[in-house]
Amino acid sequence: KHSLSNTDTAIQDSRYYVDYQPFVDLDKEFQLVGNGNLCVAAGAIPFFTRKTSQSEYDCGRLCNDRYGCGLFTFENDECNLYNDLTSLDYMEGGSCPPVFVMFKRGLFTRTDGMLVEEIHLSPTVFDGKSVGECAALCDDFFDCKSFRIHEETMTCSLFETGYRYNTNDKCEAICAFEEGCTSSSLSRTDDMCILQEEGPYGESINIIDIVPVPKGDLYIYDSDSFFTELPESFCVTANAFVELEKAPLELCKKICDMEVHCLSVEHNDNGDCFLFDERDFSLPCLATDKKLYISYKDYVDPTLPEYTYQPILDACFDVSAQISGSGFDPDRTTTTECEQLCSFVEKCFAY
Repeated sequence: KHSLSNTDTAIQDSRYYVDYQPFVDLDKEFQLVGNGNLCVAAGAIPFFTRKTSQSEYDCGRLCNDRYGCGLFTFENDECNLYNDLTSLDYMEGGSCPPVFVMFKRGLFTRTDGMLVEEIHLSPTVFDGKSVGECAALCDDFFDCKSFRIHEETMTCSLFETGYRYNTNDKCEAICAFEEGCTSSSLSRTDDMCILQEEGPYGESINIIDIVPVPKGDLYIYDSDSFFTELPESFCVTANAFVELEKAPLELCKKICDMEVHCLSVEHNDNGDCFLFDERDFSLPCLATDKKLYISYKDYVDPTLPEYTYQPILDACFDVSAQISGSGFDPDRTTTTECEQLCSFVEKCFAY
């Protein structure tokens, strides 16, 4: 970066450019999808129309500022906004107004434990970074799926995988992928893992290796879309009915959610997005750089409380925090009934 100052009139013919981030007022991103063959479903009615928009960016701002807006069309200066539940239809050889889909990239969620074979991975490392800066770096790196940040040393490590070993014990995770290791323990200094081979009666035979414990908190890329990645070399047996270019993974998933026939997507690091209308897989298949994701929906039992509650010992609430009119006779209200009441009362977070 260079500082700018007023210049002598003799050299004012030169042009200077400064770096800036356009459209910083947009919380969400939007992208044109299809080539006139992905259309708003027949019968869908826009909830807002403006016939004098100057560009798709003006239309994007209007969509961004209105709650529930999920996509818009823009053609001949006319901007039409549709809600997030609007479906898309694929029309082979069809022609319709250009469709722009609003999307938000996945966020990161902190988790315990460590990545599968993290001790053997070679991360991209940055020094002097905060948690927010490390998350921003991971979001900018196309291949980054997780990061580890040590808040004391401010060391940021980016990884290309998000597969986590399902344990909070980091030494146990390292031992699981170390040949011959049957048990592990933490050193007295709490910074080294001692990997051991045990005998048939649990006695330690020898120490295989001593490796450092990964420092800092692990953050995993967490998508809001209901898709699960198939980790093996699965392939869809059919040809894609929609193919998009330079589409981020979140956008690829969202378009599949909106297209009523889409059941799975393939996506690679170049941003190639392939939509499929079936979930018939073949294994093994030809080597490919594309990862396969299948759509699913969580089942929620409507008879159960919407939230779960956990008792906290030695904790009290200020009486002023009680929701007005929410007192119930404790002798005639069970714990389950109280949970259900709290679930159904707006703004209730505890009881």
